[in-house]
Amino acid sequence: MRTTELIKLVNKVVPERDFIFLDAEKCDNCHACIFVCPSCLWEMKAGKVAIKKDYKALCLECGACYQACLPDAIRFDFPPAGSGIAVKYG
Repeated sequence: MRTTELIKLVNKVVPERDFIFLDAEKCDNCHACIFVCPSCLWEMKAGKVAIKKDYKALCLECGACYQACLPDAIRFDFPPAGSGIAVKYG
């Protein structure tokens, strides 16, 4: 299933606050977050890993980026109650 199809299966209330944080000092640019993110939210900017500005609206909250980050440069907190993803079907 493609990410665009998967997003249609969920209802999302976009959180106001950030819930993914990147510590640039710990990041070794291994690209693991880029490879594992099903929503393609991570990118290279000026030779460094960065998360897209609109990630809050597109993130599937799987935590794969956090789990794949060996230098522990990514902190992932679930969005506050009442926001984030709610699965419609399944």
